[in-house]
Amino acid sequence: MPVHFKITRPNDADRRILADVPPPALPDYHRCGLAQALASALTYCGQTVDYSFVMGLSTLAFAVKQPDSFAEEPALAAPLEHIRAALQALGYESQIAADEPSLSVERIMQTVKTAVEAGQPTVAYGWGPDPPVWALITGYNRAQDLLYGYPIVGEAQPLLEVPPPTKLLISLGPAGESQAQAEAVQQALSRGAELWDDPPPDTGPLAYHNLLDLLADGSAFATDFPEGAVAAHEALIAGLIDARAAAMDFLPANAELFPDIPAAWLQQAADLYAPLVDLLETRTPPIFDSLTSQALADPQWRQEWSERLRQVAELDIEAGGCLGRAFSAEFAPGGEQEYEG
Repeated sequence: MPVHFKITRPNDADRRILADVPPPALPDYHRCGLAQALASALTYCGQTVDYSFVMGLSTLAFAVKQPDSFAEEPALAAPLEHIRAALQALGYESQIAADEPSLSVERIMQTVKTAVEAGQPTVAYGWGPDPPVWALITGYNRAQDLLYGYPIVGEAQPLLEVPPPTKLLISLGPAGESQAQAEAVQQALSRGAELWDDPPPDTGPLAYHNLLDLLADGSAFATDFPEGAVAAHEALIAGLIDARAAAMDFLPANAELFPDIPAAWLQQAADLYAPLVDLLETRTPPIFDSLTSQALADPQWRQEWSERLRQVAELDIEAGGCLGRAFSAEFAPGGEQEYEG
């Protein structure tokens, strides 16, 4: 596609900003800045994708991550390999830099310059505001080592001019031929099932185990300054609601790509996510309510909340099992006894 640049000052060859990139917003009903940033970048590059499709293809819709402390909110629930695989399915040989040695200022500036000259925004975490958020990078200034872009924090933000560093940088890379949608979705669902069958550290069932242990201990909410732990807890729950709601959109929309048996298992997973979301959304006090700090400091409330979270975990684990059985079972949900007979 033709690349159009915006020159913010005359005769400045070191400054390039992609023209007509819509500032991405993160509505109240969307929580994942990464999925929104990727959807915005891909849409700008001509892909027909939406938030729920990116959430599903990247397995973010099926993921949950909680370390054994509330010290730091996890930036990414799904493995980076799953993000790379999703972009590859769409035809992009992406580059993802996520460790300090590979994120020098020179490397960051060169990666963004290459992307912008190819007409592509890049996606970054930890650039711009503090605490870290996801952002869409749309330009650069090589002379001053500055990046231009939009942090993704609720309503659309004005264009920022901020230097590196970033904690993580995703470049779409050269565009090629995309996979057939059915093949791409099936592979994504298999990766999503692995998050529950063979989970990475602090994810899947292990995330719920860590969360329940933290709630049983309660010390993170009994300090003089519990705000960080409360915010991390609420962000986890809000992100879980958003992810499973995206799964409820993604699964039925793509189940029609497959024969009856896998389609039925995918619908079964979506049907399990519905009461899961309801259990979380009907909590008293609601997510991010002003009374949440007081509630989390109360051992009795935490015990009742933990019982509800155990129900949530059971539904999540069962839904993850449905993803795994979708392309291996020889019978639809409810037909196991008939098959065994």
